[in-house]
Amino acid sequence: MEQTPTSHVVKGLIISLILIIISIVSYFLDLSMDSWVQYLSYAIFIAGVIASCIVYGKQHGGHVTFGNTFAHGFKVSSVVAVLMVVFVLLFALIFPEMKDKALIAIQESMSKNPAVTQDMIDSTMTMYTKWFTPIMIASAIFGYLFVGLIASLIGAAVTKKNPNPTPQVNV
Repeated sequence: MEQTPTSHVVKGLIISLILIIISIVSYFLDLSMDSWVQYLSYAIFIAGVIASCIVYGKQHGGHVTFGNTFAHGFKVSSVVAVLMVVFVLLFALIFPEMKDKALIAIQESMSKNPAVTQDMIDSTMTMYTKWFTPIMIASAIFGYLFVGLIASLIGAAVTKKNPNPTPQVNV
């Protein structure tokens, strides 16, 4: 009996669940604003998309093209992007203090740069306060889609392909 290949939706759900768990744990450990946690999340996301492409190729017996494999990886990335946007919105509603923590982290980061004036910090903080939710949504969408694009390209490149032999025509 032939096994049905795992859907891009299932793979996206699994990757998203892992990222959500990391986000929740890091939030409660007060590590969510640390850059290493964000790098870890993106590394897991990248590894997940690449692994999804490789599994896709194996489940199809290697009879895949670069384009098919890339499309599968990008679909996985798209599922993750949508789910992470939903998570960010829900998390911001459940924990409204997250916005304050993020704004404080941005302000502290800007204050460390001697080239940034207090007026620049104030105007940036005003903008972030007003546009926090749209900025978070846009960052999640474009961040995951851009990184997912790169990961899908890598995944498609490293996936083993056994192209169908083309018939030879003798002339």
